[in-house]
Amino acid sequence: MSSIGHRIPDVPVWARAASADTSDPQTNPTQAVSSRGLWARGVHLVFGVPAAFSPQCQTQHLSGYVEQAENLHQAGVDGLWCLAVNDPFVMSAWVASCRASDRLGWVADANAELSRALGLDLCLAPLGMGTRCKRFAMLIRDGQVLHLAVEPPGQLMVSAAPYMLSAVRSYLA
Repeated sequence: MSSIGHRIPDVPVWARAASADTSDPQTNPTQAVSSRGLWARGVHLVFGVPAAFSPQCQTQHLSGYVEQAENLHQAGVDGLWCLAVNDPFVMSAWVASCRASDRLGWVADANAELSRALGLDLCLAPLGMGTRCKRFAMLIRDGQVLHLAVEPPGQLMVSAAPYMLSAVRSYLA
């Protein structure tokens, strides 16, 4: 599993930054980008959810970050990102349906390559969901992991927005 000080792996992901110009080819969700390049500069907070549109992921995890987005940016976070093992079209539709596109970006780890490279992959095949990512939150500065919080199955505490806001304030103070 990735840990503090590790560099972000270089694998293809599909991503769109918050408030991205959808006509810009750099934000085209049908084109893969480098995960390492995405977070190479600045401070980024990435939170991972096992499934877009699932009840806990939508009503608690994602919504918490939507509510805390401004506070996180004021605390020094340049980029706020939601990651899931879904295709880019699902991620785009999910974030838009939550009216969150102006507050956070999304990352579609469509083939779970980034989740595997970080050691955050999770087998949910018995539930008909295949490989997903664990519920987590990660603070990254200039491509290096500063903080990684991984939830035990079924829980939402250490990767929740209020907890991570405290972590951000502590790391960036």
